[in-house]
Amino acid sequence: MKVRTPIDVSAVIRSARKARDLNQQQLAVICGTTQSAISRLEKTGICHIETLLRACAALHLQLDISPLPQHNSGADEGGW
Repeated sequence: MKVRTPIDVSAVIRSARKARDLNQQQLAVICGTTQSAISRLEKTGICHIETLLRACAALHLQLDISPLPQHNSGADEGGW
């Protein structure tokens, strides 16, 4: 799945957690963080990068960062 916004991140994390039959507290313990941090991640997609990386590892998700395909217009669109 292509993730382009923080809300996309939250949906992927929440779905993967539920698929592994974990509650937020259990995931938090595995990640070495708090339940409230996991809740915030699942609601907003906003967290410390370390929390995201730990959650991805715990949920067997791969985080891949790659350049967007070039547009022929030559304009740098940036942003979300």
